[in-house]
Amino acid sequence: MSPCRHAEPPLRALPDLRAALMGRHNTPDPAAQLPVRTRLGRFLLRWLGRIGLGLVAGACTLGVLLWAGTSWTASLWIAGTVAVIIPVAAWLASTVPGPDPHR
Repeated sequence: MSPCRHAEPPLRALPDLRAALMGRHNTPDPAAQLPVRTRLGRFLLRWLGRIGLGLVAGACTLGVLLWAGTSWTASLWIAGTVAVIIPVAAWLASTVPGPDPHR
């Protein structure tokens, strides 16, 4: 039997459309080009700042709650919770894209 004359020709490979569609967004991240030591230092410094902010917020919360007459146990639990929530909230806020620059 001969092949059907209405058979479709074989499909050719599609070009990579991401490069054409992405334009200036297709460039690599400048931070990825930095040495590993610099990236690690920036990562650690960023997290130390977040943790420090959480500790200061927790200590202030503890002071205010004790000043207000809250028991030690409740104050420590609430201050500890604040000290954990603040760095997590700071990390979560860092995942949101920043505002568009005004032109």
